[in-house]
Amino acid sequence: MLDTWNDTDLPVPSATLTELFERQAARTPDAVAVVEGPVELTYAQLSAAVGRVAERLRGRGARRGTLVAVHAERSAATLAGFLGTLATGAFYLPVDPGYPAQRTSLVLQDSGAALILAQPDLANRLPAHQAEVVLLEPLNGDGGHGALQERAPATAGRATPPEGAARPADPAYVLYTSGSTGRPKGVVVPHRALTNFLAAMRELLGAAASDAWLAVASPSFDISALEMYLPLTTGGRVVIAPPGIAGDGAALAGLVERSGVTHLQLTPSGWRVLLDAGFAGPRVTALTGGEALLPPLAAELRPRVRRLWNMYGPTETTVWSTAWEVPQAPGRVTIGAPIANTRVYVVDDALRPVAAGVPGELVIGGDGVADGYLRRPSLTSTRFVPDAHGGAGRRLYRTGDTVRMCHDGTLEYLGRSDGQVKLRGHRVELGEIESALTAQPGVRQAAVTVRGQALVAYVVGEADRAALAERLPAYMVPSVLVAMDTLPLTPNGKLDRNALPEPDLTAGSTGRRPRDAREELVARLVARAVGVPAAGIDDSFTGLGGDSISATALVRAARGEGLLITTRDVLAGGSVAALAASARPCPPQEPPAGPASAAVPQAGGDVWDAPLLALSQEEIDELESQLR
Repeated sequence: MLDTWNDTDLPVPSATLTELFERQAARTPDAVAVVEGPVELTYAQLSAAVGRVAERLRGRGARRGTLVAVHAERSAATLAGFLGTLATGAFYLPVDPGYPAQRTSLVLQDSGAALILAQPDLANRLPAHQAEVVLLEPLNGDGGHGALQERAPATAGRATPPEGAARPADPAYVLYTSGSTGRPKGVVVPHRALTNFLAAMRELLGAAASDAWLAVASPSFDISALEMYLPLTTGGRVVIAPPGIAGDGAALAGLVERSGVTHLQLTPSGWRVLLDAGFAGPRVTALTGGEALLPPLAAELRPRVRRLWNMYGPTETTVWSTAWEVPQAPGRVTIGAPIANTRVYVVDDALRPVAAGVPGELVIGGDGVADGYLRRPSLTSTRFVPDAHGGAGRRLYRTGDTVRMCHDGTLEYLGRSDGQVKLRGHRVELGEIESALTAQPGVRQAAVTVRGQALVAYVVGEADRAALAERLPAYMVPSVLVAMDTLPLTPNGKLDRNALPEPDLTAGSTGRRPRDAREELVARLVARAVGVPAAGIDDSFTGLGGDSISATALVRAARGEGLLITTRDVLAGGSVAALAASARPCPPQEPPAGPASAAVPQAGGDVWDAPLLALSQEEIDELESQLR
């Protein structure tokens, strides 16, 4: 069965992403390629903008093998920046503007990026670096590109690649993921892996000129490649969602309906927000991944969409590697079978295949396997191992995920086999957070774990949360710090995580009482949203364990009480008193329209712009039963 299961061969043209886009632009120059608010760009206009970006970058030394960091929010101009970088033969590194300065500095230094393509309003927020900055101006409806309006050569539909163009084996992009040693690692994905992935998705999902994909993921997360590039290589259009809209279910649902979106991918958490806002259609093709899809959510979502796919894949094997179409009446949920030109195996510690039904580590081979980690040969050789089944030079990626093969030939995800967790669609290495804590002078030991849906740090010594926020993205900063005299150990001297005490979410409350009716109302709403008995006026929402899903609930509850509080203010870390002072009257029957009033910022690098889901007891019971 294994040989048949991995029989996924699909012919894929040997081409780069740049070539695929230019060929499509030549075929359909007058078709709409990108929509951002009221602005629509045709393929010809986008191609011209890409050419102008490429010309400017070439003038600054970009060529084949150059790494260009792109420091920009999600936008049409950012998309042109990515494609323009690739058109020079260079490859790009998305740098999330929401990252703290220390992490941005680390990524820029570690990557050795020679150039930084940055939005003008973000360029002055860059930390000290050695790269040259090139400004990326917004696009407008006639294809103009602000400061990049120099005339560019026509490249759309070029019969042969220009001199110095990238080759299929060359890198297309680098994405940084969390590292267990405290140092993030850059995954290098070549053009051949990206174009293979797009071909596999086209075969799996189909493709038509009428397709409209909503680009809602942060550019620093690999799934954004599907939203941006599949439609642009198959004649469809990309609809750019404003930053933060996925945190406002009503605004997101409205955008999907107004824009005629036909394809939408979100985490299970994101779909929960959409459903809670009353989403009942239109009947889009829905993709979900990045977190476990539990049967109760699958059963609720499936009747409201045209098709529902549960996807799985690490960055190291280029976005998605397996897929499973959810039936109308799902019982159990699986992560399916390998996509085109992908092979998967379930193995033991010695990399020997195990029998169906036996848990083991999932390893992935095929054309989607990345080149490895940038400037990390030792780590690359540890995680990317020779593929005995794939021929000379082929490698398998060890995912660290525990799965089992079901008798129907699909894979069931069981959990991690190491210290990695998944929060808000991010892969988070607990070791990286522990390393950041123990680097503080006042901390002697630290252990980080997940309790419920919160990151909890157990610390021997005195930790500084503000210092952590300067080093780590917001989604990696523990919401609870527990002071310990010593950390519990097992009989063989290892940390006993099971013996760590349950955290008290109310321990950090100052208890200072509200001074007026508005502060009393806000304190009550904050306590209810976070799930603590009470909140003092000096307490912060995030300090009490709040996250983006509970922030959305807080905003909705405040509207119902006649107060307008934005999620940006809630997640900024201010006190209850500050939230009360910033709140404005808002008639409950007339909530403000549009996403701006409740925008969830991309600060902290929420890769899906999606919140963390607080699971219901039913879903927790279901998950536990699966893991048993």
